[in-house]
Amino acid sequence: MLVEQVYHPRGNVSSVVSTDPYVNSRCSVCNCSSDEDLLLLCELCDAASHTYCVGLGTTVPKGDWFC
Repeated sequence: MLVEQVYHPRGNVSSVVSTDPYVNSRCSVCNCSSDEDLLLLCELCDAASHTYCVGLGTTVPKGDWFC
C-alpha cells in the first residue's frame, strides 16, 4: 500500500492518504464491499464482483478474470 503525508494548516496532525484506486471497490452485483478477499476485479473494465455473486462460490479463480 502506498501512502503519502498530508500537510494540515491547523497543526502538526499526521494523516495518511491512500493512493490505492481500488480501496472503495464495491461488488457490481450486491453493491457491498465486504469479503474483500473474495472480490474479483475484471481485467477489462475493473468492475468488482464477489466470487459468490457470479456463481463461483468461495473459489478465487487463478489467472485473469473477465466479467
